[in-house]
Amino acid sequence: SMQAMKDHLEGKKRVYECEYRIKNINDEYIWFHDIGAVISRTEQNIKLTGIVTDISERKQAEQLIKQSEKRYHSIFKNSISAMLLIDKNGQYLSINPKYTEITGYNEDDILYSSIGVITHPEDVERIKNAIMNALTGELSTYFDQVRLRHKEGQYIWIELNANVHRNVNGEF
Repeated sequence: SMQAMKDHLEGKKRVYECEYRIKNINDEYIWFHDIGAVISRTEQNIKLTGIVTDISERKQAEQLIKQSEKRYHSIFKNSISAMLLIDKNGQYLSINPKYTEITGYNEDDILYSSIGVITHPEDVERIKNAIMNALTGELSTYFDQVRLRHKEGQYIWIELNANVHRNVNGEF
């Protein structure tokens, strides 16, 4: 934060902008966003104008999101069940180690390819229909038994338990 102010006063930046925290009288940290600029300069004085905003709630929310993401990634990575994420087109976005153990495919093998690549041809249409129903909102969970081609070539039966996750805008 001091560097942003220094760069501005030296003319390297048109405005200064920074975030910092200050400990209050109750021994709690308060986060601030500070933005401003020099409005006049003489040999003896520099006049600044700016806005300082308390961003403590935003910082707390960011921290909660980070903790939630860390828990999610830990659950995903360490699950005893095979887990995968696909996009609305049925392309793999992520798989966990258990998925690799069961199918033989690692992320480098499968990332951004279609689920149809390793799904038995007789099962592909059902999964595609489930994805379409999820996109229209008709489906939020999906249970099925499907066959996946193991990396070594043989088909293996798996029990599929899929959940639809939407962002805050309701998008898949």
